[in-house]
Amino acid sequence: MSESDTVLYSDAHRWDGDWIDTLYFAAKMERHFYIDSIYDLIDDDKKKAFDSQKALLAESGRFQHHRAADDVLMISKAFLHATKPL
Repeated sequence: MSESDTVLYSDAHRWDGDWIDTLYFAAKMERHFYIDSIYDLIDDDKKKAFDSQKALLAESGRFQHHRAADDVLMISKAFLHATKPL
């Protein structure tokens, strides 16, 4: 996989894409990856489980919302919960 084929998945890919583009522009660097929606990786019947689990994690008090590291942990835990084999 080349750098241009690398994908970063986000639960808010348009918003995150704007921020990442702003950062790369400020640093005068070229972005060599694509940003796509994590929802493209989740079957339609599991998207509700992902959203519900992410909301539960956000409300748990264990994570500081809108902090990159905590957001990534919540998203990854919700994704693993929603996509785990039955």
